[in-house]
Amino acid sequence: MSALVSLVNLNPGFLRHGHVRGEVLVKFPLTKVDNIEQVRIDIREQTESGTTDVQVYLEEKYAQAAQWIQKGDILVLSDVEVQPVPTEEASSCQLKLFAKQRLESGISIISGRLEQTLTIGPDSPLPNPPPEKKRKTGTANKTTANTSKSAATARNQSYEYSTLRELKVNNGLVNAYGVVKWFKPVYQSRGSDLCLSFGLVDPSLDNEDQVRCNMFLKTLSKVPPIEEVGDVVRLHRMKKSTHDGKVYLLSTSGFSALVFNGRMGTPIIPRGSTGNTYNWCQRDHSQVLKLRAWAHNMPGIGVDSQKRAIAELEVNSSADVLCEVVNIVEPQVRSPCTLIVVCDGTVPPTKCPQRFQTPVTPLCTHSIAITAWDDLATVAAGLKPGDLVRFNELAIKDGGNEESWKLDVRGSICKIDEDSYESQANLQLISRRVKRLRDMPPLHEGIDSPSPEDRNIEGNMDYNVPKPVTECLHPNANRVSIQLIQSCDPPKKFRCAVRCVRIKPTETRDMTRLLCPNCQFQSFFKESKGLSGDVLSVGSSCPECSDGELKAVYLFRVCLADDLASLDAILFANDADTFIGSDIPAGNLYTNDALHASLKERMNLLLQKDKIIDCCLKSYRHIDKPEVVKYRMFDTKLLK
Repeated sequence: MSALVSLVNLNPGFLRHGHVRGEVLVKFPLTKVDNIEQVRIDIREQTESGTTDVQVYLEEKYAQAAQWIQKGDILVLSDVEVQPVPTEEASSCQLKLFAKQRLESGISIISGRLEQTLTIGPDSPLPNPPPEKKRKTGTANKTTANTSKSAATARNQSYEYSTLRELKVNNGLVNAYGVVKWFKPVYQSRGSDLCLSFGLVDPSLDNEDQVRCNMFLKTLSKVPPIEEVGDVVRLHRMKKSTHDGKVYLLSTSGFSALVFNGRMGTPIIPRGSTGNTYNWCQRDHSQVLKLRAWAHNMPGIGVDSQKRAIAELEVNSSADVLCEVVNIVEPQVRSPCTLIVVCDGTVPPTKCPQRFQTPVTPLCTHSIAITAWDDLATVAAGLKPGDLVRFNELAIKDGGNEESWKLDVRGSICKIDEDSYESQANLQLISRRVKRLRDMPPLHEGIDSPSPEDRNIEGNMDYNVPKPVTECLHPNANRVSIQLIQSCDPPKKFRCAVRCVRIKPTETRDMTRLLCPNCQFQSFFKESKGLSGDVLSVGSSCPECSDGELKAVYLFRVCLADDLASLDAILFANDADTFIGSDIPAGNLYTNDALHASLKERMNLLLQKDKIIDCCLKSYRHIDKPEVVKYRMFDTKLLK
């Protein structure tokens, strides 16, 4: 299915691989333009932001199809030409759409009058003409008239709707609107029925209250097409039931349902109907708008309220996650679960479960493993690598004695197709990030240097950068992103091209320390006194051990960033001396103002936004806190 494009987003040109839809406002008579048959139809799309009208011109074969179209029908068009309406034409429409056979256009007519949907493509034949009403006389004519009147009354009857709170006192068959708070995807019962369960809320209920709906249906066409939390549902002829003081709605043989996307700004057009026809009026339109606006600001109900990136997952919570399938792990024999390996391009929390393959690739280190159980396991087994999916209500639980969390799908698994109202920018970003990771070679194959030292530096993606202000002493190692560095377990070594956004401490004289090589005692200059009471300096005896002699070293931290992430790296002792250069020894900063000014100038150079640092980093774990990962810069020289 091609992507649905809102009328407000159309631009002059050709709409390829997309379709538009709107309600028919008026149909004009058949005419001929340059000996080509043509029919003009004005359609309208309604959203929260207002209405958009456009002129549709059906030409050639499609002009003949206009005989099936009436006011109030829904017209769907694909592969059309878009032209602006000339300013000299007095019209509320800004654009013209042309459906032509030579453009391989397609049209679908969703007709409540004919109780069917007609689809006409460039190569498909026209359906038979719509049936004409025959005039009859006598009793037969009266019977026909009465039947037609009853049918019209049934189609145009006014429905009374109960709020969900009012269902507690109303009996019999009821009609209601609600917003989906949770749902369990359709599943096969122990018998022949299909089952669907979901919870509804509206502004009339208390915060924790809800109405549960249970449906037992014979065919899939009768299943309301609920896709996500936040969808708006209209229900007709549902049976009310109570149990333990709670209200339930049960489907009847004559029930009907309409489901609308709950996202603000999307067209108010039913995602699908459980019947051939349905009633619709301005009051229904207003009710959907009101429920969308209410749910948008309600925690845990609005469509986007629980959406999280993989990097944002937290233990003992639930979230909706949009991601791409990396792999489906075949379940064991008779296992009620399926393992889905997914990625959205962000760096997972360290305790997210992962499933590595050999060789380990950057895509593996950015992926997480999600478990789907029972009926959801069947849905998951039908996915394939490359599919974009949304996990509704992904539960993140502590693994107990296990090191990693447990990620289980409690809500639903929705495959995202081209007709989805998901943000196209979000989908493209995820696809682009995952493709970038997928194209990277395995971590241990990214080094092309014959040097043994270079072979110990991880690398998988080389790219050209502007002339850096530093020199990396491992020029044959490929560069990697900060995201990849953060995703790899320490200890490892990397090469990267980054910017410096912050240096700590900010005062350059505070970037030095007195260090004892024997016991690692550290002190600022002129801060501590020795055993004799003298101020400590270079060459003084260490107050912590009698054998140690203090020397001056550099110790400072730089915050490094690329386009996707950032990290802090430490420069210390010999690594810092290599970086700064032997011409500014750490021990002379307090006594030589010229050297201090020179160092300050070099640090300011690093902080310029257009300066690139080509450097080597190594990761390691904190000696007292193994869960904390730190980074040090090494084998990098600051160019003078």
